[in-house]
Amino acid sequence: MSEKDEILQLLYQNKISAQEALGRIKQLKNKAGNVKGQERTKDAVRDIAVIGMSGMFPDAKNVSEFWDNLLQGKNSVKEITRWDLDSFYDSTGKDSKKSYSKWGGFLSDIDLFDPIFFELSPKQAELMEPRQRLFLMEAWKTFEDAGYSKDEVNGSKCGIFVGCEGSSEYFDKMKKDTMNAHVFLGHSNSILASRIAYIMNLKGPCVTVDTACSSSLVAIHLACESLNSGACDIALAGGVNIMTSPGGYVLLSSMNALSYTGQCRAFDDGADGFVPGEAVGAILLKPLEKAQKDHDHIYAV
Repeated sequence: MSEKDEILQLLYQNKISAQEALGRIKQLKNKAGNVKGQERTKDAVRDIAVIGMSGMFPDAKNVSEFWDNLLQGKNSVKEITRWDLDSFYDSTGKDSKKSYSKWGGFLSDIDLFDPIFFELSPKQAELMEPRQRLFLMEAWKTFEDAGYSKDEVNGSKCGIFVGCEGSSEYFDKMKKDTMNAHVFLGHSNSILASRIAYIMNLKGPCVTVDTACSSSLVAIHLACESLNSGACDIALAGGVNIMTSPGGYVLLSSMNALSYTGQCRAFDDGADGFVPGEAVGAILLKPLEKAQKDHDHIYAV
């Protein structure tokens, strides 16, 4: 006998009132609706496969070198050589126009870029900030790593989600007589995400995310949600951070946010701040079931 039949039997036997019986039946319907809703939600959330990846990190030109550095416990935080220490560093922390930190994790060769490969003029490339150039390269490499050519993804419902915080200050270095449309496009964070979509003719969502330190993680989360909702069939997600001037160090020093010792000790009594670092990386995502059907190489789920 079902719960509903039991309620009706109690009603016929005058053991409960009609109003009470109606209330109990409504509770049963609500309970059943919640269970079905939970089942629908569970069905809607699919496992997401990582089918491609690429990146550059301090002391590592690719993900393989980065993995080796992790296995070896290599510390890639070093004394800054990109800028003249005398011009921005003050160990006492008393000079408000200087940084008391002289350590960081920096990429090498951030100026290297082949504009012709991406059908851009050398002048366009020069007026693009390094973050745009580097992410463009790593995004392309990510598709290659997954085994997809430009022709294979042409016109596909592929989303682009990129974590990128604020400005790299590259724009501030431009002279007034160089200001033009290429400067504007080369420094827009929205273009950072959409440029790869434009070059490869991708038709999915295109989003640049700025949630400070969590930007890349949020970008990956949004990519997964987009895949689950059906807004895109495949998604590239990642992030980029480059420091082109010591201005950020000076500002962070004014907040007393940087480590005096040049070491991050998260959640430790000895923690005295954090150490800035550069990196650029991307992963290509696809629903697991579809990735298996397409015989994609799956790094992780």
